[in-house]
Amino acid sequence: MNNEEDLNEEIARVAYTLWEKSGKVPGKDLENWLEAEKIVIDLHKSKKEDDQKDKGGQKSAGKKMGNRSRGHGSKMGKMEGA
Repeated sequence: MNNEEDLNEEIARVAYTLWEKSGKVPGKDLENWLEAEKIVIDLHKSKKEDDQKDKGGQKSAGKKMGNRSRGHGSKMGKMEGA
């Protein structure tokens, strides 16, 4: 199965859930599908953004920890030197 098939299956599952939650109203297939597409795409975008933040955050966190371990820029380092 490829990514497009996986995406379509995920959208179909969400659309079905929306249909069930709305009381199984007939004739809203397209409306449910379009809403499901929006939900799934937004979900994937936010996951991708979170992954990018996590990767960037690990690098900057390492740099910050390096500074703290030497006592530079932290409150603890300033208190110890006072």
